[in-house]
Amino acid sequence: METLDFTKSLGYEQRVFFTLPFAVSARIGIAPGAGFPKPSQTAQRAFLFQTMKLVYENNRWEMVSSFDEKDEIKEAGFRWEPAKKRWITTVPGIAEKFRDKADENAASELDKVGEKIEMSRSAEIAHGVEIPVPDGKTYFPYQHAGIAFACNRESTFIGDEMGLGKTIQAIGVINQTNPEKVLIVCPATLKLNWKKELERWLVKPYRIHVLNSGEAFPVNVEIVVMNYDIAAKFAKELRAVNWDLFVADEAHYMKNPKAQRTMALLGGKAAKPIQAAKKILLTGTPITNRPIEIYPLVSFLWPSVFSNMWHFAKRYCAAVNTGWGWDFSGASNLDELQDLLRASGMIRRLKADVLKELPPKTRQVVVLPSDSVSGLIKKETEQAKKFEGEMKRLRAAVRSAKEQRDESAYKAAIGQLRQANNIAFTEMAAIRKELAIAKIPFAVEYVKNMVEEGEKVVVMAHHREVVDQLQAEFGLSAVKLYGGMSEVEKSANVDRFQNDPSCKVFIGSIHAAGVGITLTAAQKMLFAELDWTPANMLQAEDRIHRIGQEGNALIQQLVFDGSLDAKMAETLVRKMEVIEKALDRTDADEPIEVFGEEFEEIEN
Repeated sequence: METLDFTKSLGYEQRVFFTLPFAVSARIGIAPGAGFPKPSQTAQRAFLFQTMKLVYENNRWEMVSSFDEKDEIKEAGFRWEPAKKRWITTVPGIAEKFRDKADENAASELDKVGEKIEMSRSAEIAHGVEIPVPDGKTYFPYQHAGIAFACNRESTFIGDEMGLGKTIQAIGVINQTNPEKVLIVCPATLKLNWKKELERWLVKPYRIHVLNSGEAFPVNVEIVVMNYDIAAKFAKELRAVNWDLFVADEAHYMKNPKAQRTMALLGGKAAKPIQAAKKILLTGTPITNRPIEIYPLVSFLWPSVFSNMWHFAKRYCAAVNTGWGWDFSGASNLDELQDLLRASGMIRRLKADVLKELPPKTRQVVVLPSDSVSGLIKKETEQAKKFEGEMKRLRAAVRSAKEQRDESAYKAAIGQLRQANNIAFTEMAAIRKELAIAKIPFAVEYVKNMVEEGEKVVVMAHHREVVDQLQAEFGLSAVKLYGGMSEVEKSANVDRFQNDPSCKVFIGSIHAAGVGITLTAAQKMLFAELDWTPANMLQAEDRIHRIGQEGNALIQQLVFDGSLDAKMAETLVRKMEVIEKALDRTDADEPIEVFGEEFEEIEN
């Protein structure tokens, strides 16, 4: 009667370090060391299979297994820990593959992860949670859910699709948690937009300081809004404050771990990250086709989960040794990565998920910093004042004809007003053209961010030079359309934008591209310049959103702070929304009031 040496049959066994006779005798009551018939290979494997078990200890899943099962476990994604001689993982998606081997505690932890993943997709109001909101405003249900989600976590990644109001959700967290010291970092193009949204959505007053490069860091901070480009300059001051809340908008700006901005905020080998009790990162592209770019962000948010860049790269970046070094530019196991992010604290909803809550069009005015064009804006304002008197007189004539229901007089008054607006527009064309050209670098940066989300974008402008320069910036990934082009070329460019996946940007003039064509391959439109007549703007918008079409169109207007466009943009948006509610668009042909009473009301 041969006895079986356990160590020879197994090679190694996590958790079990005794001979087979002892193990078997413990089960069937035979004394250890007694002679025992050598079992068949099938019997041995049957015994080994019974030892496989998934447990949850030390905040991770561990696999109790035999040597013969190592290939299956390794292939699933578990990592071998030599010190403890066992297979481990912190990734729920990997552990889930062995749910049928899980003990009660491990299965319970997997269930908890499943609940977290479902919460990360929630678009419903969080019941029992009341979130303060300014009078006259409401959060969409999915925004309410996002705010509640972030309030319950130290670290949150809000990855909602562009246009769903990530900014409003971050401000909602401020309203709910009442932090004393808040740092908001964003691209330079969005600083003033953040200030505007804070003033609109905060329920209690805060001192809001928009920090610029040439200034000293503020004392007694409450809310500081700054851009990534100056983060390194103020790295010392940022670390001197224990922030209650840190918000990073367009967080993919920190995708390069070696960039100064990244090290100044998230830390690195030579620097610690800034200290904040609660952290919220915002981006519409949480997972790109290069997952390695998200590692600096997630290791900052959840260092206990993402503690090893090498392990992350092997699992999610299709790491390849090229012979010249390791290439981490690939992508692998993206579904698993998304579940891991959701389980860790990412919330992401798509427009398709919340479509019923959204209006057909969402209009936003994006205010750009105007430091670099302050002289041009001053000149524009001085020119505008020359036309105020005449415009007020003509506007009064329009109102009088409308009140008297005199259709012929109304049409005549509208014609005179339009003519006067055209004259003013023409005389101010030179200065407006200068401002439009100065806006091009901002528009390029903004469009690149939109394209990074994987969707097509339509850009509308007035001046041909602006259209040409924008198209040149995007090269073969963009097409253009303006007056003077042949019908064949126009048609070819429209067809390419509609049907060619590599063509991401359409750039057209408001008048030539605003009628008679269909650009529904895009659901995002950016006005790099504005038209003073709502009808022209509405017609341009309708290129990407036809009546009865499903989906939400995001319409954004890019304006310099303090410019004539900025002062009329809110009125323009408000009037377009009113006009759209009237099916016949009665007042759409009336130019927006730029020089008269309405202009003064906005200015004040």
